[in-house]
Amino acid sequence: MLNSTAQILMKLSTLSKASFIVNPYFIASGLVFTASLFVWQRALTSLPLSKAMPGLLISYALVVLFSDLFLGESVSVAQYLLLLAAIGALALFWLIS
Repeated sequence: MLNSTAQILMKLSTLSKASFIVNPYFIASGLVFTASLFVWQRALTSLPLSKAMPGLLISYALVVLFSDLFLGESVSVAQYLLLLAAIGALALFWLIS
């Protein structure tokens, strides 16, 4: 969730006319990315990488959802269906692992 939020903040920073040095969206995205790194490192202390890494698919799905909801980007039904299929595959992966 942190990584997805940071991606949206980074996109918002590109829409602003402020210099990136003083752009609040850019600064916030950097802080959230940093927090995300600490959370990821913590997760890897208790999970094998082979199980943790596929979980990043959730982050990609959230970026698509947030892009649609908060940025007004056009996301097709086909894209949503593909994401649902991928999340279903991820759930199956975790069940059999």
